[in-house]
Amino acid sequence: KGVHTVQLLLAERMYKLYEMPQIFEFLGPPHPEDPLGPTIWTRPYFDCGRSNKWIISAVAPIVDIYPRHTAYRHFQSMRNLAVAVADADFIMMDINQCPETDQITVQSKQTNLFAGTDKCKPTTRCEPLFGFGFRRGGYQCLCQPGYRYPPYQDGPFKGYIIEKATQEEYVNNFDCIKVECGTIVAIVDFAIVILLDNLGFRFFNKINLTQA
Repeated sequence: KGVHTVQLLLAERMYKLYEMPQIFEFLGPPHPEDPLGPTIWTRPYFDCGRSNKWIISAVAPIVDIYPRHTAYRHFQSMRNLAVAVADADFIMMDINQCPETDQITVQSKQTNLFAGTDKCKPTTRCEPLFGFGFRRGGYQCLCQPGYRYPPYQDGPFKGYIIEKATQEEYVNNFDCIKVECGTIVAIVDFAIVILLDNLGFRFFNKINLTQA
């Protein structure tokens, strides 16, 4: 708990206040800037007889100030009154398979044993997805800068599809294509013909300027 200070102006008589305010201190809730107390995560265990599920628990102490006949904080000591336990279904806990270098911020300073177990190709980068629970494939592979998706691919490559692919399917798919510049080749009859020469094929796109 935190020590809070309040100043009160007491009245000597009706409409007559003391010049000096009285300062009172009381114990209240922690200050928002106070660091959080220690929280320990247990190892997964099977909750036999109650939920019959694999459970992981967060354990934190409930701390109070030991009662003493003094108002000075540095003379007071803390004591543990109780323990708060919050249980969570272990199967519903998300795992992060992406390398820590692919993430903008690393929220946890603890070692992630699943980091780097994704199957994103070198032309892509990994982005974690949430809500998949304790199973593989909770990520997607986005194209690296300077690369684009193949014409048949709509959006990023999903991790749960990559994890289910055979070795042959994995080798021949899930790659991004290097971006090459388009070239304006001609302007004929108020139409712009854009030639794209990528992947060995040519694609013409005509834009009629008279309709613009």
